[in-house]
Amino acid sequence: MWSFEGLTKLHTVGGWLRLYRVPDLETWQGLEHVTSLARLEISSNPKLRSLAGLAGLVEVEGDVTITGNDLLPVAEVDALLARVAVGGTIDRD
Repeated sequence: MWSFEGLTKLHTVGGWLRLYRVPDLETWQGLEHVTSLARLEISSNPKLRSLAGLAGLVEVEGDVTITGNDLLPVAEVDALLARVAVGGTIDRD
């Protein structure tokens, strides 16, 4: 399984966090302390089931794209977008 466990002290990503076609990504565990991103893309990750590891995220300065993650519940995406301030556009399915 793909993991973010080594990034537990990361708080801010000043650039684009893009996870595109990561076949073994199931969760965002390990990024709980990230509060701010410049841009976020989560696309085409066939095993992704949860966004719980992004529980600390409160702001994305730019665009957010969340598409093509077939096992990711719509309620998880809705909950994330409801609590995170997004400064750009939102593209989701």
